[in-house]
Parts: sequence; structure tokens; C-alpha cells
Amino acid sequence: MVMREITVSDDVYHQVRLLANAWQLSNNDALARLLDQLRSHAPSGGEAAVELGSSSRAPYDPLPPGTSNVVVPVFARYLGKFIEANFHWPSNNIEITSGPCAGKRFRSPSGAATEIVKTVNPGIKPNRNGWDFFQKQRGLSLREVRVQLAEAQR
Repeated sequence: MVMREITVSDDVYHQVRLLANAWQLSNNDALARLLDQLRSHAPSGGEAAVELGSSSRAPYDPLPPGTSNVVVPVFARYLGKFIEANFHWPSNNIEITSGPCAGKRFRSPSGAATEIVKTVNPGIKPNRNGWDFFQKQRGLSLREVRVQLAEAQR
């Protein structure tokens, strides 16, 4: 992938960093997420309004020993769709908070991933491994998050 540079003011740079930190993403991924949201909320005229402070994402802290019932914000991208969800640990439930299937809750990440694929692309076999479909941040799969949570409980 070719990476290009753009010049922005200090104020814009700090706002991008603020979003990236809040969403626990790189600057590039924060901008990509923001643009995905902008595109998904655009009316037919092409204009869009995105409320920057409305993200359901919260910083993730490692689980202290003896703690349970943790909610970890995660996301997925599928065929140009950006999906946000909350992973409930240790129950492994997934609650979709934005994108296709928003408002639905599933007993497993794979059940959620399969339903999203079926909704977005009904012409294919929808089976997906939800532990790899969802990510906490770019490069950190839900599978790895689950391992971290289990290790923090020990």
C-alpha cells in the first residue's frame, strides 16, 4: 500500500490524535474510521454530519485480577461497511452498536460475524470466525483480546 502525506494545521493534527487515542487506533485508521462514518451517514446529496463526540468507544484497560463482566469495544470492516460492537467478557456475547445489524446481540462473535456477512452479502456462504472478524484495534484480533483478558484474570 502506498502511503501519502498531507499537511494539516497543529489544531487538526491534535484533533486527529485525540480521536486516534480515544479509539485506540493509529492516526491513519482513525481518519479511515471517521471517513467511513461520514460516508455511511451521507444523504443522497453527498453532504454528511458526523458528531465527533458520539463514539461509543472507551479506553481499554487490562482487567485487574478477580474482575469479571468486562465490556470491550471492538470493530470490523466488511465490504466497505464499518461495524462497531461491544464484546462482553467472559460471556463472549457481542452487541452490535453501529453498522449492519446494529442493535442486535449475539451469543458469540462468530454468530455476529455470520449474521453481518449474511446481511451485507447474502449471495455467499456467510460462515465466519468471529474471533478473527472483530478487532480491538488494527492488528489486535478479538482472539488476542480474549487471551489477554484470561491472562489478566490469573
